[in-house]
Parts: sequence; C-alpha cells; structure tokens
Amino acid sequence: MVNSTLWKVLPVFVLIIPAAWSIPGCRAYKPGAAMAPQRPIQAVIRDVRDQWIQIPGVVAVAQGQEDGAPCILVLCTAEPAQVRTRLPASIEGYPVIVRHTDQIKALD
Repeated sequence: MVNSTLWKVLPVFVLIIPAAWSIPGCRAYKPGAAMAPQRPIQAVIRDVRDQWIQIPGVVAVAQGQEDGAPCILVLCTAEPAQVRTRLPASIEGYPVIVRHTDQIKALD
C-alpha cells in the first residue's frame, strides 16, 4: 500500500520541484550579488544627476568605466569618503564610483 502511494506521489514531486526551482524567487538570495542593469546608464544618470549635484562638494555626475564595465562616476571637491556616505554603492545595477577632483571651471 505504501509503495503504491509513493509511486502515485513521486511524479508530482519530480515535476513540481524542478519547476519551482526555475522560478527566480525560489532560489536562494545571494547577498552582494549585483543586479543586472535594466535601463541604459544615461537614463539612470539623467534621473539622479539633479539630486546628486545638490550634495555639497559634488561637481559632476557622469558615465565612467571601472574594471571594464560602465559605472556612474561622481566627481567631488570634498573628501570622497564624506560624499560616499550620501550615495548608494550601486543604482539599478551600475556601481557608483566617487572620485576627487579640483574645481571644474567652464572655458570661455
């Protein structure tokens, strides 16, 4: 009796478990795993530039490259560590890199 019940239930588990595993939400969360970018980096920069440029010491927000991958580059005249605390480590899958720069002046 137990053996015949097992054979009736086993196919259900064989079908359901792989199907559930294929759903991303059922997989184990990996802390620190980077989210894959969904939007073009220029669209993300356009959305955050005006807000981030208001942070004291930030003089520019632009597209950069870090380790061969696109990143959001924040240039500041203040100590980068101070600015870093006011920004996310990444946004929409793009790392946010803070670099020190001298004051930027427009050419005449």
